Amino acid sequence: MFFEDRSGDRFGLRIVGYQFAEGQGAENWLNIEIDAAFSSVEWKATDPALETFEVAELADWLDALAAGTPTQDALRFTEPNLVFERLAGDGNEVRVRVRVTGELRPQPDIHPSSRTELSADFALDADALRRASRSLREQLQRFPPREESEPED
Repeated sequence: MFFEDRSGDRFGLRIVGYQFAEGQGAENWLNIEIDAAFSSVEWKATDPALETFEVAELADWLDALAAGTPTQDALRFTEPNLVFERLAGDGNEVRVRVRVTGELRPQPDIHPSSRTELSADFALDADALRRASRSLREQLQRFPPREESEPED
């Protein structure tokens, strides 16, 4: 998935694998890599920030934005490292804010001025939203939901 704005801000999200290859009680946690540039801060980070069903939920939300039928204005996940918000839209273009916190933000030793949260706004047309959704769905084909195992006592 990739967003880019006229201002030069960009946000890419890629699934790099399951957090645990064998599941180990966390079958559906995915390691997510982001590649971002918000204002003057550029960074990459990887963290087990989303579960498979959350990636599918994000893809559905992007499709709903493209169709002009969103059922919610923001998506928040189990791990609060990413938030996606719909700010405005007129049918031709939707403004989406991406907020990055926690383990996915730039590390202080790399970017000492980085705040607790960084965000950027993206003006996205329906085609860009559908491309982002399609990218997420294609990535999920490589890392589909797995059946949860029962914890061992």
